[in-house]
Amino acid sequence: MFKKAPTAILSLGLTVILYGVLPTQAETFSTNPQNPTVLKSNTISGQILPTKGKKYYVTFLAGSGNIFFDVNIAPKDNKGAVFFWQVYRNATDAVKDNPLCTGNLYLEVEKKGDKCVITTPDKKPQAVLLSFGAYPNSDPVMLNYTIKLSGDWQALSDSATSAVDLSMRRAVYFATGYTKSVNTSTPYATPGQPITLNRANNKRCGKASCVYWAGVFIFRNSTAGNLKVPVKITSGGSSQTATVEFTDGSKIAELTKGITINNGTNKVVVEIDPDNKLGEANRQNNTLTVDVTLKP
Repeated sequence: MFKKAPTAILSLGLTVILYGVLPTQAETFSTNPQNPTVLKSNTISGQILPTKGKKYYVTFLAGSGNIFFDVNIAPKDNKGAVFFWQVYRNATDAVKDNPLCTGNLYLEVEKKGDKCVITTPDKKPQAVLLSFGAYPNSDPVMLNYTIKLSGDWQALSDSATSAVDLSMRRAVYFATGYTKSVNTSTPYATPGQPITLNRANNKRCGKASCVYWAGVFIFRNSTAGNLKVPVKITSGGSSQTATVEFTDGSKIAELTKGITINNGTNKVVVEIDPDNKLGEANRQNNTLTVDVTLKP
């Protein structure tokens, strides 16, 4: 089942069927890995004119089970063109051309089976990118293609969240009292700059700990639509999740949350969308860890 697949292995293959010449439809798919076309069904189809250096990108949510693509081509084409495909973990890897796996098929070959095995991070569903295209080795010929998926995959939401890229300012601010927005005049810690807090300046302290209001700035890559994002903060041996909301037209949201800081050294960890409910393709900037010392 998609929700609870027991392993983290994805077997990836491809079904490609090439027929006669029809008006091109490949342009309906995105050529930008930062904004891929959202896959809404298990079938990708259209026509493509082999063009050097041109790729198309679609995104879907991969589970931790098997996803299959079978490769079949008909009729044969002796013009020497090559149909190719790659699977990327995120848009950053696509830009760097660092695929998890790749395959190609010379069109004079009628059938070929390809298999790719990858591992999803943390055994959680992950939005991945599938790119495809055709490379001409002689006069380009318009090609029909169909790509079919089966197995442990799921279409992403139609909303703008499917291609969202979230990140945060690499700093956590610590206020001694409630603040509705982040107070940038308060002490802050970064991954390379630990901070020491003095409990004498905080009236909300017990014998072993104090409560501080942690503040974080969170960003998204698009201004389209309202978007609610869960954020998990771990500190003082406990975790709690809050929700930040981007309003339509905004790229920045602020989170302030009361957290416990124990006497001595603490690690404060902030995680954006920890369960990847938004199906984000690039999660490299979703976690921030800072060291905080509370002086007795």
